[in-house]
Amino acid sequence: MKGQFVAGLLLLGGLAVQGAEAVPASAPALQLSDKFPRIKAPGTGRLAVQLTAGGEANYPLYYFIPSISRDGKYLVHHRYANKMVQLWRLNLQTAELVQLTHANGTNTDWHPWSSERGLGGVMDYRSTLNVARNLVIYFDRNQARGVDLETLKDEPLFTLPPDREAIGQNTTTPDGQWFVYIDAPAGAQNPRSCQGAKLMAFNLDKHAQKMLFMIDNAIHHALTYDATHFIVNHPPGHNGIIWTDLTGGRWSELREGDPGAQGHSCHQLPTVQGISYEVFGAGPCAISGLYDPFTRRRFEFNLPPQFAYTHTGWDRTGRLWFWETTGKAGHSLWYLEKMDRATGGVFKPLTGHWPLAASGQRGHFHPQLTPDRRWVQMTGGDEQRRAQIFLLDASDLPDTAGISQDLLSATGANDVHVPGQLIAAPETPARRVRLGGDALAEMVFDDASQAYRGTPYIFLGDETIQQKFLVAPKPDQQIALLWGAKNDQRTATLKINGTAVEVAGGGYDGFRWLVVPVPAGVTGSAYDLTLEKAAHGKAAFVAALRVTGK
Repeated sequence: MKGQFVAGLLLLGGLAVQGAEAVPASAPALQLSDKFPRIKAPGTGRLAVQLTAGGEANYPLYYFIPSISRDGKYLVHHRYANKMVQLWRLNLQTAELVQLTHANGTNTDWHPWSSERGLGGVMDYRSTLNVARNLVIYFDRNQARGVDLETLKDEPLFTLPPDREAIGQNTTTPDGQWFVYIDAPAGAQNPRSCQGAKLMAFNLDKHAQKMLFMIDNAIHHALTYDATHFIVNHPPGHNGIIWTDLTGGRWSELREGDPGAQGHSCHQLPTVQGISYEVFGAGPCAISGLYDPFTRRRFEFNLPPQFAYTHTGWDRTGRLWFWETTGKAGHSLWYLEKMDRATGGVFKPLTGHWPLAASGQRGHFHPQLTPDRRWVQMTGGDEQRRAQIFLLDASDLPDTAGISQDLLSATGANDVHVPGQLIAAPETPARRVRLGGDALAEMVFDDASQAYRGTPYIFLGDETIQQKFLVAPKPDQQIALLWGAKNDQRTATLKINGTAVEVAGGGYDGFRWLVVPVPAGVTGSAYDLTLEKAAHGKAAFVAALRVTGK
């Protein structure tokens, strides 16, 4: 049942006092073993510490839940190898690595966000760290289990019926008493509707279950806001933020329907200042914002136009604002130094272009500030282009200036509509070039942030491709595009040295080469190509470009 909440909480500055309980006044500084390699971040030279190595990929539990234990001693993470995912415990002080789980699940991929047929082990991306109890909760297929970080004692908690499945990211309350998880019909996934998806709460003391709400849509992320409230990422058909609490049975949709609010929120992060988030589809720039869920007041501002697909970084205190982004800024990490309501935000790079190590979820930075506020925990590529966990030095960064609860407004009256400005942007290295077949020149987008059927691609709905090939145009040459389709037709506009050609193709599932003859009259010493979204039709997604011919 959808419903609105009646305020019944002690509020401080418009926010529940309980929210501060999730963030200790001070956290112990991380003590990092000398065994961890120290490197320089690409583009900026900022110190980065590589925590994991080996396997085919190592990645945290997720980016808006904690992966570091309450004493700062352990990092809990996924380790992927040979089509198997298990959870491991890394001792940050000694670099000792211990396997926590020995799950035997099959078909455990997190569909549709990280799909891989035949994946085994723990249910991927469903585990959470109960920081208060030093307990890692995970699913071995339909059985929820808890393993103690210190003793390694592993015990069953409960089992879902065979026709149900834990389909999304789960969470726990700050006091450690409740495990809150998503329970849906087996096979349910975004964007398909389903009958009877539930947000459930399991009491770890009483071993009792409680349904918080039911909804006929797949939901994939549940986040703790404070001691009693939770955020759920918007299911299909809802542009806002789903909001609920432990009383059960009710939910409401934040931001959707608020005066002047446009676009759809994507990722939401709980902080003691309010909910931080980003919004797409509201104009030429992505938007970031701060939202008070109790009073439905917000403050929003434009991100730089160079930002394409974006993840808001997570600082539990809401004092440091930073983002992972792709697009013309490369795959990079940016920090908001200050917000000026007249001139917009001033954004400074924390990294230059750091190539994606994998497709899908494992290739995202998913950045969050460590509890001691000295490091940004992130996933990046190592020298072998495998996903590994890094700590990026953030000890010199002052709190972002110019964002406060004083700017929150029910109508968005204080919102900043001036695009953000990139300051001292590092150079973005070219993507990898490789030649094959009859190609005179080729660009493969193997570090793109999205992938389909294992092939990374650039979606023209998010990003325009600009590429220069040092090949002199000649008659009978062609531009070949590794063109993606999902049993549909896709369109694009290709500009070859300024001459526009409308391109369309599809009707298959996957990628095929689509050849565009170079128009007569194209001359010069090189090819300057621009591939962009067409005025009409469904935007194309492209995995590679080639110049072919003689």
